[in-house]
Amino acid sequence: MKAEFNKLKNANPNTKDLPNVNFDFVGIDDSKTKISQLKSSDNSTSAIDFAIIDATTTIEDDPEKELYNGLQTLTWAFKNSSDSPLFYQNGTKNDPLRQSARELSDLFNKVPYDQWRSTQEGEQKWDGIAYRFLYDNSSPKRIISYYRGMIMIAGDDSTREEIKKAWDQKDWEKFRNFGIIHGKLTSAGKFKMQNFIIKKHFGANFPAKSLNEDRINHPDKYLQAYGSSIGQDPKYKIAFDDEASFAWTESKNDKKQYYSNEKNGKIEILSLTNPASYDIGSFRPSFNKIQADMITEAFVNLAKSGNDSYGPNVGYNGYKKINQKDPEFRRIYAESN
Repeated sequence: MKAEFNKLKNANPNTKDLPNVNFDFVGIDDSKTKISQLKSSDNSTSAIDFAIIDATTTIEDDPEKELYNGLQTLTWAFKNSSDSPLFYQNGTKNDPLRQSARELSDLFNKVPYDQWRSTQEGEQKWDGIAYRFLYDNSSPKRIISYYRGMIMIAGDDSTREEIKKAWDQKDWEKFRNFGIIHGKLTSAGKFKMQNFIIKKHFGANFPAKSLNEDRINHPDKYLQAYGSSIGQDPKYKIAFDDEASFAWTESKNDKKQYYSNEKNGKIEILSLTNPASYDIGSFRPSFNKIQADMITEAFVNLAKSGNDSYGPNVGYNGYKKINQKDPEFRRIYAESN
């Protein structure tokens, strides 16, 4: 990063005489903390200048648009992913989100997850980062700017049909009473995105103001846990998670991940959620815009040249500069909610 940035700086007549720049990396996991630190940073040596944050938190925790959103991260497409994001239509079996979920289910259930390998043998092989058979294999590989959450269901054929019937009939109480596993309330792909799609789908039959309010009113029907635990506790037959989270979760072959303990049970993906843009790189409000654009360009160049040693390890397989006049990630957020 340092070498690429300084190469760009030295090639620009407006910046070539400025000192070279060093980069220090600080580990902060929480998205809300990143936003608050960026907004409170000054021009001191201890300031946080740049952070990559999920798009939903970027929008919701910076309503005044104080931050400079410069970098759009990209990721490899799954086989069931469209090039451009598709949105909820009516929630029926012909809805594109349901159709894509069925495609993903077929891939997932072709071989039971507890038989996926931890070696580099067979189709369901683990390469140290992911199970690549779930990803688009065209050449060059397709990369997209968005991701989704998913809603999984567990049980035997009869149970899963009852869950789908409750969904199709928009019977929220019956659907919720099958029990829901969810992630942290701050998680976009494990709670927030499902909240949006459930409110949109069930409409007037969803009486609460939000999924969190319903959770507070019916605490025995919700469990905060890993989505991979679906099928283990018979009281919870629905789970929220990031789309295809099993793609980057190594199978322990122990029948405790994505596995239904019920006789003749299996896991199925009922629906995907509306999309959210992949993570956004933002700069503190007073950060120099010329430098910000150069950092963005450095990310793009490193990925294109195959020299990005960071991104592929966290799911970033490319980058692009955000169009400041018409930011795609804000359009996707507006249409998804």
